[in-house]
Formats: sequence, C-alpha cells, structure tokens
Amino acid sequence: MKTALKALVLLLVAMPAMMLSSCSDVDDGGYVDPIKLTEKVNGQWVVSSITQTDVLTGKDLNLTEKLGFSSFGINLGVNGSFTVDGEAPKLLPTRGTWSLDNEFVKSNNDATQILLNDGSATTAVTVTKSPGSARELEFRVIHTDGGEPYVTYTYNLRDKNAPAEEAEESAE
Repeated sequence: MKTALKALVLLLVAMPAMMLSSCSDVDDGGYVDPIKLTEKVNGQWVVSSITQTDVLTGKDLNLTEKLGFSSFGINLGVNGSFTVDGEAPKLLPTRGTWSLDNEFVKSNNDATQILLNDGSATTAVTVTKSPGSARELEFRVIHTDGGEPYVTYTYNLRDKNAPAEEAEESAE
C-alpha cells in the first residue's frame, strides 16, 4: 500500500512538470499558407497545341501548325501584367493586366477564369487544366453569338522554362 501511495504522489508531482515541459512556442512548420492558383498559373507559357472546336458540329481542327499558332506564347507576370507573343491571329488581347476570378479551387468545382484586361475590355478565358507536378496550363476561349457559343479555341501550353525532359513528356 505504501508503495502504491509513493507511486501516486510521485505521479502527481511529475505530471505538472511533464505538462509544463510540453508547452513550446517553437515553430515546427506545421502550418503553411495554402498555395494560390495565381502562384501556379503565373509564368511564361508556350504552345503545345491549339484546337478549334465547332460547337455546333463538334468537329475539331488542330491549328498548332497553321496561321502562326506554333509561335504563340503568353507571359502571365507575377506582378499582374501579361503579354502575348507570336504571329498567331489575335484571339486574345496582347497586353495588359491579368487576374483570376478566384484565388483558390472553387468548392463547387466550377472552372476558374483568367481575366485579361487590356485597359478597354476584359476577356475571360476558362482554365480547363491548371499546373501541378507537370507544368502545363490549358485554357479555353469561347466565342458566342447572342450568348450562344459557336466556336472554342483550346490552348494547351507548357512552361517555357520547364526542363527539356518534362516538355517532351507533356508533348506525348
């Protein structure tokens, strides 16, 4: 009985000491801010492929090697500015500011839009694939007539600064 009592007293004395020693203000890196989509989307992007889709018939036309589309590039600057390079037809504004309609993936799974503003109008392009481990970005430009879509252009892009082997894998 005395042994059990001594053990209980020892436990009661040791418990507050253990509890106090477990309090620590050392930052162990347990929390980091979530990654914003703007962090993933900004960068210099060059064309992998561009496809035109006739919404009414469902027919696709690969434009990658036509009309100068193979030279298309877009730079989405970390400072919010953008420029479009190349000889492709001007389906997008060529310079201005850009933003996203939402910094994070939308909880209702709606697509994020990149908003390109050239100072006189804002053009919204729909992100259909955002960069992850593969530095690929895909967005769609939708042309409408009276609110009804009739043609879309799907831009499949790769990071201009990605290592060569990653660029080759994304082309396959």
